[in-house]
Amino acid sequence: MARIIMQGLLCFAICGYAALFPGHPAWASIALENKLAEHILSQQDNMLDADETLIVRVASQGITEAMHIQQIDYDRASGRFSALIDTGGHLARIYGRAYVEKPAIVPNRTIRPGEMITAADLVREPLRLSDISPDAVLDGRDLIGQEARRALPAGRPIEAHQIGARTIVSRNSLVEISYHSAQMKITGKGRALSDGGMHEMVQVMNIASKKVIEARIIGHGHVEVSF
Repeated sequence: MARIIMQGLLCFAICGYAALFPGHPAWASIALENKLAEHILSQQDNMLDADETLIVRVASQGITEAMHIQQIDYDRASGRFSALIDTGGHLARIYGRAYVEKPAIVPNRTIRPGEMITAADLVREPLRLSDISPDAVLDGRDLIGQEARRALPAGRPIEAHQIGARTIVSRNSLVEISYHSAQMKITGKGRALSDGGMHEMVQVMNIASKKVIEARIIGHGHVEVSF
């Protein structure tokens, strides 16, 4: 009786997996893909960082296990591979793709321009390494409290140029300009030509001279120029 129950549970698990992932072989293929991943990594001198995972997907159907991998040809640039495997009686050629996954911090909803990012807006998800740009901000602590400068789609890494300090100087607003040097301090009036947050650089037009200058934001409606 116990054996019948266990067989029923195993059938339910495998059939359920097949229903969730149609076209993808069941449990035995996972073992095959893991074996292929280990083989590729051994050829590439374990190319992964500690938080990265090599994912292998086999395109060939009907082969779910390999007694031995005779040969594997892997193109790292495209991720494509072909492998010659011994299935326990004959040799078979299979094909597939391999890609690297890495956990990244992404929005769990679309964040609109001008919204401040909070911890509740962020989630950690595995993404393909090819989908994570070098400019992506991977530490959530560097995102919380920042303001979105453009729409941030859900599920996509946030890049550094897409966020900034909370806007305290708005484009076209009037600002006080402080000119500093070792010998003197002069103040004047200007108009901001772009938005900016605390300590960010913005272009400002001096109202009196009409000259455009680069200034650092030091407070609400207040910028500073050093010379």
